[in-house]
Amino acid sequence: MADTLANIGSVANSVFVSGSNVYVAGATSSGAATLWKNGVADTLTNNGYTVASSVFVSGSNIYVAGTTNSGATLWVNGVATSLTGGANANSVFVSGSDVYVAGNTISGAIIWKNGVADTNTLAIYLSATSVYDSGSNVYVTLFTGDNALLWVNGAATYLPGGYDASSVFVSGSNVYVAGTGSTSAAILWKNGAATSLTGTSVSASASSVFVSGSDVYVAGTTTGLATIWVNGVATSLVLANNGGYTVANSVFVTH
Repeated sequence: MADTLANIGSVANSVFVSGSNVYVAGATSSGAATLWKNGVADTLTNNGYTVASSVFVSGSNIYVAGTTNSGATLWVNGVATSLTGGANANSVFVSGSDVYVAGNTISGAIIWKNGVADTNTLAIYLSATSVYDSGSNVYVTLFTGDNALLWVNGAATYLPGGYDASSVFVSGSNVYVAGTGSTSAAILWKNGAATSLTGTSVSASASSVFVSGSDVYVAGTTTGLATIWVNGVATSLVLANNGGYTVANSVFVTH
């Protein structure tokens, strides 16, 4: 029987909506990188433990970034290409004809643009977790092991109070970053200014941020329960028949 998103052990890492189609990237309970389109699974690879980490749709092309036995991998319409020198591919973003992938090698963070690796300014960090292109600016969130950073066009800036930066989104002149604070609080940074979504009394993290109009959506977890915040107001996402630890990994909004 094919894995569905509801099957215990499957993981959904990223969601993207294009027209009437909903795409989800993740892995099945057997460890096969998978892309679901409108709930129907398409196994990208089942050679050992593999995972699809991020999905982006541009026109008729579907881009998926993930990790296989060969290391960092980018699938375009189901066709896999190994990314030179990469261990993991964590995020993909497409802007016009340019395809950006953020990830890491065995020795540090890396970003690929159209398949060409740039490690010169990123290798001193552990991993690049998210990438976003806006105009002439390329934004990358970075994990160092003890600090959250935002990298813009080669220059990295520490995010105050941050332990990990997971996701970046740009809306107009505003730059939003979701992540985890040094006190294990879910944090949203707007133009570098931190707002705690949970305070410091509970263990929480923010995994993804999306802005639509004047509304800011953040997905994550609070005390082990999947949570979405809309303009700072939290709603728990209760999953039937699942009493374990749950996380909302990705958020995408359409109207």
